[in-house]
This record gives sequence, C-alpha cells and structure tokens, in this order.
Amino acid sequence: MKELDGVIVGVVGRHDAGALERAGATVVHLDPEEFWTAREPSYHAIVIAGLSLERSLAFVRELRADPRARLVPRAIVASPSTSEKLCATASVLVPAGAADEALVAVVDEMALRARSASADAQRILELEQRAAELSGDIDATAKDRSALVHDVRVLLAVAFGFACNLRDGINGPVDDQQRASLERVVAALQDASALLERGPALASGPGVRAAKRVAKRLNVRVDDLVAETISLFTETAAEAGLALAFDHVEPVSAWCDPVQIKQILVNLVVNALKFTPRGGRVVVAVERATPKSARGFDARANVRITVSDSGPGVRPEDRLRVFERGVRLGRDAEIDGQGIGLSVVSEIALAHAGSVEVEDSALGGAAFVVELPVDVRRRESELEERP
Repeated sequence: MKELDGVIVGVVGRHDAGALERAGATVVHLDPEEFWTAREPSYHAIVIAGLSLERSLAFVRELRADPRARLVPRAIVASPSTSEKLCATASVLVPAGAADEALVAVVDEMALRARSASADAQRILELEQRAAELSGDIDATAKDRSALVHDVRVLLAVAFGFACNLRDGINGPVDDQQRASLERVVAALQDASALLERGPALASGPGVRAAKRVAKRLNVRVDDLVAETISLFTETAAEAGLALAFDHVEPVSAWCDPVQIKQILVNLVVNALKFTPRGGRVVVAVERATPKSARGFDARANVRITVSDSGPGVRPEDRLRVFERGVRLGRDAEIDGQGIGLSVVSEIALAHAGSVEVEDSALGGAAFVVELPVDVRRRESELEERP
C-alpha cells in the first residue's frame, strides 16, 4: 500500500505532481482563475505552487471565505522571499526546491487531519441527529404529561365535588364521624390538586433527576399540620393491626411550605406503615431542636420531625442509598413501590435548607429524622418565642 493511497489532492498552479501520484495520490489540476473548482469538499489537501505572492494570497482568501473549502488543509510551495508574507494564511509552507519526499510527507499529514476532521464532523452530525431525536422525545413526553395532568385534574375535581356533596349532606344525612372522615377526604383531594398544579416530574428510576423544588413559605403550626396529616392514616393503621401515635410536648411553629411538609409526612408515614409487621407501632414526634452552636449555620433553631417504627430498620450501609430516586432495597422486592417517596422527602428537606437522616429507632426499627429551620433568615438568638 502506497503512502497516499485514497488521498485526493487539488493542485493549483504550475507544479509537477509526479511525486504525489507515485505516492498513490489522485491529483486534480485546478485552474487558479476558476476558484469554484477548488471548493469540492472531497479534497483531502490543496497544494498551491508556481503562483505569484499576490495570486497565492488572493486564492487563499477565496478558500477561507467559502464554508465548503475553509477547512480543507492547504500547502503553499513558496520561495524564502515570500514565505514570511504567507505565514498569516494559516497554510503549511513548503520551501521551493525541497525534496519531493518533503511535499509527500506534508500532504500525508494534511490528509490525516482532513480525515480526522471528517470523522469529527460525522460524529457531530450523529450527535445533532440524536439531540433532535431526544428533543422530539422530550416534546412527546411533555405532551403526554400535559394530557395526563389534565385528565387527573378533571377526575380530582369530580371526586372533590362528590366528597363535598356527601360531607354537606346533600345526598342524605351523615353523622359526625362520617362528616369528619369526609373532611379528611376533601382536604386530601385539595392537597392532591395543589401538588398536581406544581407539576412534579413523572419519570422515575435510578439516575433520573427531578425538577428543582421551590418552597413557598408560610408561618405554620407544624404540630397541627402533623396531627392533621396523621389523622388521615388512623383507620388504615387500625386495619393493618398497627398502633399509630403522635408524640409532641409543645406547639411548634416554622416558616415552611405546608403542602410540601404534608408530602414529607405522607411519604414517611406510608413507608412506616408499609414496612412494619402486624402488631407493630409507628410513632410520629415533633419537637423544637436545640441549636448545635451559638454561631453560624448551626445556630439556627430547627423543627425536628421523627417518624419511628418497629419494622426491619435500615442497615448503615443502605442509609444514604434509600434517598436516591428509584433505588429500592433487595429485601423489599415483594412490596409495592417505585423507590420515589424517600427521594421526594430528601428533595423537600433540601428545598427548606433542612436535612433528613435515617437511624435506629427506640422501637427496634427505623427512625427517619427531618430537621427544618424555624426561620432561615434568623439565628436562634434573634427569634421571638412563638406560641
């Protein structure tokens, strides 16, 4: 195989290209007065020889001005007196009178660069095509999601209307216990509608990133919010043969997003009930945590929400993994779930500049501990006592 087999060289001007042909190149002689003949993108190199300085410069300017020829490597066979003036053309300069092997070596190097550039261009084209396909997939997913959100919103509105009718006795009298249950149904439907309007990500699985969450803060009695949310699961816990209790000593307020805090509670309580065997206990505690330091970040006053259970617990080596989206422990393969709930808890805690950890529970299982700042704008020493 010859050195320049498969290489196409355009030769502009008066030059004996015999050495290039003997090395295996296909040589095309180009008329310097007809620039368009040099714009063919299949050339691996263009050699300019035997032209005056002015004509060489003009020809290179034409090549550089045309997108089809701009990237084709160029070599100019130049005399020592003109080489300095040709340096700015970004061409490879070959001394006039140099051995034929020198020009062959230069063309071989330029052809290698041209092939590499062509391969890069092909890769870029493939990436652009893939990006276009992904963009189409994203558009299709967005449309599917919009349709799903619309359909779910309609169904929630229908359910909300029926629940309100039942609660208000329009379809017949209801006793106090039934009315209380219906109030919970109405509240849950309102929360579901609020979450739907915020548009959480629908995708799941390891490596899938959720949209950034933003907390809409209000001054909220966290203990009341917890009590209200736990009441939704009282009957579910009883039917599963579990004791569900709420433990708090004093009222606790914080600037937080009540809808998102309910999400935290729902996910943690559902998990605790799901993984705790019949006859077990689930306890939700709320307290004001003591600042860890008098200065800096640790000087904040936090609200601590702890959901403890008497289930199997979480091994130390799994305590970070369980908060990753789409991750489920092997032991839980037979239990329904997609591995999303705890990642939601973590995302919301971070959106509140808080934290969530899992540790051993005094009940023998797992204790999920969420800490949220009472007020991210102030330190403990600057906070007024709130009832």
